Amino acid sequence: MKKITIFLLIFYMIPQLNASVNDDASSYYKAQNYDKALEIYKNINDDTNPYILYNMANCYYKLNDKTNAMIYYLKAFNLKPRDKNIRENLITVAKQNGETIFSEDIPQFLYRIYYFFSDLELKTISELFFFLLVLLIIINTHKKDDKLHGYIILSVLIFGIFFIFYIMRKNSYLSNIAVTIYETELYSGPDKTFNSLAIIPKGKIIKVISDDENYLEVGVPKDNIKGWVEKNTIVKI
Repeated sequence: MKKITIFLLIFYMIPQLNASVNDDASSYYKAQNYDKALEIYKNINDDTNPYILYNMANCYYKLNDKTNAMIYYLKAFNLKPRDKNIRENLITVAKQNGETIFSEDIPQFLYRIYYFFSDLELKTISELFFFLLVLLIIINTHKKDDKLHGYIILSVLIFGIFFIFYIMRKNSYLSNIAVTIYETELYSGPDKTFNSLAIIPKGKIIKVISDDENYLEVGVPKDNIKGWVEKNTIVKI
């Protein structure tokens, strides 16, 4: 019992400790000591918290590092796409890097609907309703009930909607992307001995197609070309 109590106490203290550290970082940020705030956020080392990533992006932006700012806004957006501040800051810094996240030809409210759930949320909801559907079918085979038919149909519809959205998102513009952190040479093959096709500027969004040992096959959506880049010249989102 004593061990369990100690474990629960530690489990309770971890989020409290992170909250305290986060407050320290916020204090440094408000005092315009962005380097120190960023250092604290990095030490928290929580890639699953969109607000930590968002705050890191804000620090990078204040330090005039717009490439890393866009990287961390993108990471935060992947986790919490419906957050207005994350979305608007991402759009702003992307424009400053010469990138367009959402086409202005399409009403923005459609993007807000399309990106309401994160990829992880879509996958989780799809899996939950799939297992619920299987469970209902199993129950229905043992106990015939007309009411269950309605629940089965509803589960099929909800599962289908979320699963289709998930598949669409996995093939969307912001899926499987990376950002160049240096001026990057694009080769025709996975080695420097291959022909150079283009020079990709720093801070550009590229689409990851496949992975080699030290190189990635990528596409450059804006220029409609593809080739290979060194892994150490990009950051995958």
